[in-house]
Amino acid sequence: DNPFCPMCLEHVESSKHFFFECATYIAARLVAIKEITDLYVNYLIRINSSQQILAVPLSESQLHDLFLFGLPVPANNQQTKAYMDLNGLMHIAVLKYLYMSNRFNVDPF
Repeated sequence: DNPFCPMCLEHVESSKHFFFECATYIAARLVAIKEITDLYVNYLIRINSSQQILAVPLSESQLHDLFLFGLPVPANNQQTKAYMDLNGLMHIAVLKYLYMSNRFNVDPF
């Protein structure tokens, strides 16, 4: 197995490279970052205006964590379902990114 990105062949492929660095995916990346950021800001403000919200614009590290893990869901809290809903919407945004990137399209034959 070759550890290098199969699209640019210049860098070792990692989640950071795939989501934030490879020039091949810039169009899909811009769409996903905007969608994740908009969801994060708008949804969390509605969920709980008193909770500390990460600074916007979100850092690459914060976005990376949202792409991979979503937000921590508070246990036994009246807002647990709202956080789970938000994470579901973020998950859909990441799936759209995967689809738009065409990175994992494999010819079945």
